Amino acid sequence: MKPVQTEHSEAKSTDRPERSEAESPARPERSEAESRGRPEPLGYARDRLREAESRQSPFETDVPASVDARRQPVTSSLHLSALIYFALTGGATILAALGLRWGLPGSAVLIGTGGLAIAITAALERFLPYRTAWQRSHDDVRTDLTHLFVTNGLAIGGRWFNAAAVTALNVSSAGAISLSLWPTGWPLLAQLALALGIQELCGYWIHRAQHEIPLLWKFHSVHHSAPRLYWLNQMRNHPIDAMISGWALVPVVILGAPDQVLIIFGALTAVHLMLQHANIDIRLGPFNWVLSSSEVHRWHHSRRIEESNSNYGGVLLIWDVLFRTRFAPIDRQPPEKTGLSGSDAFPQDYFGQLAAPFSPSLWKPYR
Repeated sequence: MKPVQTEHSEAKSTDRPERSEAESPARPERSEAESRGRPEPLGYARDRLREAESRQSPFETDVPASVDARRQPVTSSLHLSALIYFALTGGATILAALGLRWGLPGSAVLIGTGGLAIAITAALERFLPYRTAWQRSHDDVRTDLTHLFVTNGLAIGGRWFNAAAVTALNVSSAGAISLSLWPTGWPLLAQLALALGIQELCGYWIHRAQHEIPLLWKFHSVHHSAPRLYWLNQMRNHPIDAMISGWALVPVVILGAPDQVLIIFGALTAVHLMLQHANIDIRLGPFNWVLSSSEVHRWHHSRRIEESNSNYGGVLLIWDVLFRTRFAPIDRQPPEKTGLSGSDAFPQDYFGQLAAPFSPSLWKPYR
C-alpha cells in the first residue's frame, strides 16, 4: 500500500505538470519538521502564511472585475445570499428557544432544528451551488452517511456539542462540579454570546493543536480527507477526534451555564457548521472577519499546509484575527481540489478511516 502523503508532506502535487527550476515560481522554504511530513509545533512562526495573506481592510474596495463573478475570492461586499446564512442560523436559534419553552426535550429540539436545516441546505446546494463539480458524488456519500449515523452516535455529537460531558458525566448547571459562576441573570442572547466566546477560544487552540501536533493530526486528518466540500462531510470525523473537539465546551458547562443555553448553543453551532461546509454560494462580505464562514473555511481544506493551517475558528474568526492565523486572499479562489496531498493512498471507506490513525504504513515515512 502506498504511504499516504498528507497535506503536511513534501511530495509534489500530481495535478500539474513538472516545471524546470527556472520556470518554477519561488516557493517558501520548508522547515525541518515540515520536510519530514509532520506538522509544525505549536507556536511556530507563521511568516509564510502572513506574507501570502491579503492585508485588505474589511471595508476596502472589492476584487478586480476580471475575477469570475460566480466563484469569487473572499470580498468585502455583502451579498444578498448572506440572508441565507442569517436566516438559517437565526431561525435555528429561535426555533430551539421556542421548542424548549413549549416543553420539548433537548434531544428533540436538536434533532428537529438539525433535520430542518439539513433539508433546506441540501436543496440550496442544488439551486445555488458554489461549485457545480462538487454537486456530483465523489464516492464519498456512503462514507459520510456512516460517519453521520455511527461516528456522531459514538462521539455523541462531540464535534459541536460535547453531550458526553453534559449527560454521561452528569456535569450540568446543577452538577456537583459546577462552579455556579454563570451570569444566569443576563439576557439569553448575552449568555449565548458569552458561551460562544469562551467555547470558541478553547476550540481555537484545540483545533490548532489537532493540526500542529502529529499524534492529534493522525485522527484529525480523517476530516480533511474529504475530496469535496458539501453539507454532509462536516460529519466526517474520527470518533476520537470528535470527542477531543467537543471538550471545548466543557469550560462553559463547568462555569454553570444552564441547559437552555447549552441546547440553543448546540442548535446554532450545528447549523453554522453545516453551512460552513455546504456547497452554497454564500458571501458574507465584512462578516468574514468575524465569522468562520464557508468562504474562509474552504481555504482550511486546501491541500497546501501554508493554506490549511489557518482559519481554525468553528463559528467565530475573531481568535484567528487576534492570533494572526486568518487566511483569505482576495486575488484568487480557494482550490477546487480539497483533501490530503496524495489522498489516493488514504482510505476512503469508513472502517479504513477508523483504522487509519493506527496504521504504521500510512505514517512511518513522515515521522
